[in-house]
Amino acid sequence: MSSSTLPAAAAAFADATWDDIAPYYEALATRPLDRANVEAWLADWSALDALLDEAEARAEVEYTVDTTDAAKEARQLRFASEIGPQRGEQRVRLAGRLLDLGYERPGLETTVRHFRNSRELFREANVALGSDLQRLNSQYQKITGGMLAEWEGERKPLPQLAPFLPPRHRRGDRLLDRRREALAVGRAVVEPIILPMGVIAIIRQPSIVRDPLA
Repeated sequence: MSSSTLPAAAAAFADATWDDIAPYYEALATRPLDRANVEAWLADWSALDALLDEAEARAEVEYTVDTTDAAKEARQLRFASEIGPQRGEQRVRLAGRLLDLGYERPGLETTVRHFRNSRELFREANVALGSDLQRLNSQYQKITGGMLAEWEGERKPLPQLAPFLPPRHRRGDRLLDRRREALAVGRAVVEPIILPMGVIAIIRQPSIVRDPLA
């Protein structure tokens, strides 16, 4: 795989499944790697991650704005619970290739140190736990997305009020109180989701390998 074989825009991955994405990581994992081509390899990895990060962010934003849309929910859930955890595992795999090569250069020291920590902390069981955590998070978003708070004479879903919260908005403190009131009313519905999310997060203690050139 090279940057020339990647889609031109993140939109090409909007409806992708992990089966569609896995071959790109497999190509990076199996391509011959040495000190002569490692920079090109890192650039291709970075380009792939940039496209997928953008596609995932778009899916997240679109769903957060409208949690009632089944297609947007399915897309966000696919990225969060299916693609995301699998990407995390592949990033550790690719990081291991760089570490095994022993390649370092000025400006890459922090990345290499992070890769070492991630490889040491990685546990295969965390992949499934990560999927579970993201599914719970999607349920939480759907519930809170349906909660309403009054703002400037209108009742609006909580996610749409985020730009008006402090410190972005000078009157955000008043809105923050309204948001807390709405969450308090829905506490009985949300708590059964929040508690297992916290437990999984503690157990998982995930290691995350980010874009190698970020």
